[in-house]
Amino acid sequence: MKKSHVAVFWTAVVLAACQAPKKPTYQFQISDLEPNLITLSSDDLWVGCLSPKEKRLRPLFLENEFKTMGLEPGNGASFFQDVPMVSILSKPVGNMELKNSNSTISLEGFKDFVIWTQKTDSLVEVKDAEMVFAGFGIVAPEYGWNDYAGLDVKGKIVVVLVNDPGFGTEDGAFFQR
Repeated sequence: MKKSHVAVFWTAVVLAACQAPKKPTYQFQISDLEPNLITLSSDDLWVGCLSPKEKRLRPLFLENEFKTMGLEPGNGASFFQDVPMVSILSKPVGNMELKNSNSTISLEGFKDFVIWTQKTDSLVEVKDAEMVFAGFGIVAPEYGWNDYAGLDVKGKIVVVLVNDPGFGTEDGAFFQR
């Protein structure tokens, strides 16, 4: 071999070795998924899940499937991770009064207003708080729409309308892309 051919050969070998390995492509067929879907939706795994044994069936099934696929745990020695969850239930207290220096408006809960919070406190009470109205509470640059433009909402209760501007204008095509 000539020196130039040897150099080309080794350059090709080095470049081939530097390329990222090809990622495997995954193509699932219904027949691949169907048995697992049937098992996961079966009454054996869902009905009456009151006992610790019954609650453990789903994770055990999934763990065995992961191991069969050759996967390794991603959370220490476990395939699973605890995810704390909360439930927030809003209950109307009744009426709410909105006051300014000139007038008072009385509103009925769940008819005229709905109050919601992300706080997980057992009781959230708001008295004499400043409120700011933000239209529908939408920021949508693709429509040239920003209900918060120029508003100072820090430390205030933001009051918004339910639905979207298309609903408010009775134009069903508005805000529908």
